[in-house]
Order: sequence, then C-alpha cells, then structure tokens
Amino acid sequence: MNLSFLDIPEKSFTESFVRILPCGYQSTVSYMSGTAEAPYSILKASQQVEYFSSYLEKDSSKMGFIICDPPVLDLSSVKNMMKNIYKQALKYIQTNKILCTLGGEHSISYPVVKAHQDKLKIKFDVIVIDAHLDLRDSYQGTEYSHASVSRRISENHKLCIIGARSYCKEEYQYVKKNKNRVFHLKPEKWDETALLDVLKKLNDNIYLSIDCDGFDPSVFPSTGTPVPGGLFYYQGLEIIKIIINKKNVIGLDFVELIPDRFYRGSDFTAAQLLYEIFSMIYLKTLLKI
Repeated sequence: MNLSFLDIPEKSFTESFVRILPCGYQSTVSYMSGTAEAPYSILKASQQVEYFSSYLEKDSSKMGFIICDPPVLDLSSVKNMMKNIYKQALKYIQTNKILCTLGGEHSISYPVVKAHQDKLKIKFDVIVIDAHLDLRDSYQGTEYSHASVSRRISENHKLCIIGARSYCKEEYQYVKKNKNRVFHLKPEKWDETALLDVLKKLNDNIYLSIDCDGFDPSVFPSTGTPVPGGLFYYQGLEIIKIIINKKNVIGLDFVELIPDRFYRGSDFTAAQLLYEIFSMIYLKTLLKI
C-alpha cells in the first residue's frame, strides 16, 4: 500500500524533515494482537488531518515527509528481527532530521534507540510515555519482549517513564534500586514541577517513545493492553511540548495501536498527535520559535 503522510506528495530524502519508518512487527504481544496493521492505518488516517494546527495555530505541512522502506519481517526469531529493525533504522537516521518509527509492538523501540546511538554518536537519554514500566529483565522466554524494552534501553541511557500505572513487583523494585537513572512519573500524581525536575537530570538530547496506552483508554481505546487512568489528549500534548521546548528531540517512535475497522478514531488521533509533535520539533529546530 503506497501512502504518504497527510496525503502530501513526498519530498526527496534530503529535503524531508521527517522520515517515517513503518515497522508493523508483532510477535511478543501478550494480550490483544493486531498492531502489525497500525503503521498503514495511521498513514491512511493522516490523509484526513488538517494542515493548520488549531493547537499551535500554524501550518507546518511544508516541512516535508518521506515514507521509508520497512524492515524485512522475520517472525522465526525475535533476536533476528531486532537486528533487521536496527539495520533498517540505521539507513535513515541523520542529524537535524527526525526518524519516526511506527509500530508495531513496543519491542521495536530498543533496536531503533540503539541505531540512533550508533549512527549519531552522541549522548542522549530516553523518555517513554507508557501505561507499563516494561522493565522486566525478560518475559515469556525473551529479553527483547515488549515487556522488557525499557529495561534494555535503561542499560545504556537514563530513562524517564511517564504515565505508567500497571507493573509487577520486579519492575517496581528495579525503579527503586535505580532511582538515579530510572525516573517514574505517575499519572495520578502528575505535576509539571516534577517533570521539570527530572528533565534537569537528563541529557539535553532526548529520544521519545510513545506507547499509545500511556494515554487514557478514552483517548486510545484501540490498543493491546488498555489501562484506566492514563493521560488525556491535551495533557499529553502539553507534556510533550514541555519536553520539546526544554530538550533536543533526536527521534521518536509510536507503538501499540491496534486498528479497529469498526472505529477509526484511534488511527486519526495517532495521526493528529504525530503531526502536532512533528510540527513542534520542526518549528523549534528551523524557525526558532
């Protein structure tokens, strides 16, 4: 399926500010499946998004988008699939450009983060919006599970997880043990001051990973493991806006959407949210406002 973001003709690879990597990988999911179809459902829904943002009161559609070739799927081995994603992401990462990887399950974030680390050769930390901590050392026989993705990332980067409200004792204890490297901002105790305090402890360069279940199920009902009590749409946008204003976002991913053919609201919400994020990064990077 040949789709463009916002239904805008693609610019050349060098002219495009945003490079979108579809990665419909789904193998280690532990509840509802279907996230493999999410990248193309989001792209299709984006064709209905207005170019003018009522939130930012600007039209940033000229920033340029290009859809990258997806990684070769290898469902026979989780480890091999992580290598495929890493190699494909490596091709498209570039300084002053944004690679946005569309999952797919959350396990894809680890190889993409590693690809940014190896390609850009800069220090950066990671902020995750997620209903789950994903800090298990391994899950269902693999250390590369969606339930272990933040654990793998935390081994090389400081980590801030926003919105987590479902986790096991092992994960809770891991946060306590690593309180100087792993920060957990709970949604029920949300406080802008707490976010600003954590941001001071993180590198100026940030990779952003958004699991849609970090938002409340009223915002994204179409997800694999919905958990009540998450972020609301504009609350999430304000959090992301603070992060972008205070830090240099070098890349991002969006994961765990499960398209529902009877309800396309979540697809559209994802497309709208991503356009707002791209616009905020673009305006800060190129227009200095």
